[in-house]
Amino acid sequence: MALGASHFHFIREIPAFGKFEIRTSIGSWDQKWIYLVSKFVSQSQRSKPSRVPPRQATQRSNGTRSSKSDSDSDSGYGSSTSSTPDISPPPSPQASPSFFYESDGSLVHTVVVTQLCFKAGRITIPPSVVLSSNGYCQPIPSKGPSVLPYHLPSASSSPRSSPSPTDYPRHWPQVKRIASPLHGGSLKKLFAFYSGEWRNVPERERWWESALGGYVEVRRSAALAQLGRLKEGLESARCLT
Repeated sequence: MALGASHFHFIREIPAFGKFEIRTSIGSWDQKWIYLVSKFVSQSQRSKPSRVPPRQATQRSNGTRSSKSDSDSDSGYGSSTSSTPDISPPPSPQASPSFFYESDGSLVHTVVVTQLCFKAGRITIPPSVVLSSNGYCQPIPSKGPSVLPYHLPSASSSPRSSPSPTDYPRHWPQVKRIASPLHGGSLKKLFAFYSGEWRNVPERERWWESALGGYVEVRRSAALAQLGRLKEGLESARCLT
């Protein structure tokens, strides 16, 4: 995997020698990049997060003094001359306690978004191809939403010695024909598939797209729109002087 960018949001300091945990999940992906979201968290001493007071309005001044405006006089704001009126920030997720705490009460210290891409040599592999060929798929109605990524039943939870065909993702037979020696596949064929042979598959037969469709595609698209703002913000900053 190749690292394209990292975005850090430092929220609270981690005390020296303090214990913390890094929780990483897949945020979204497009045709080239996959975005991983990591949170540095620690166990909070507070059982429940209390209400976080909204951030106080910041005062901006352009270095000049001006007389009290008519609106200030009518509303009773100010008593004599004043600088530029206070500007209240727009609503922010930071005003919510959930911004600082995870659902289990863990305190969030830092949020990191890493932008990576899968590589086969110098060739970029679409994330959907890699994810679906490693068992990621949309939830199966009979199995519930915990099938992303897909997990086979453990030996302790099932009396069967081997999983039944219904325990596998629907696209798994196609993956086995590429990667499993028992079904005519091999690691060499898998590498060739990653290296570009996936392009030879007709669009209607691209199992990796259907595997990550439905519920997964809805979540992916919504998250990608949110994560895309990171890039837009940095590109806009380049224009500042």
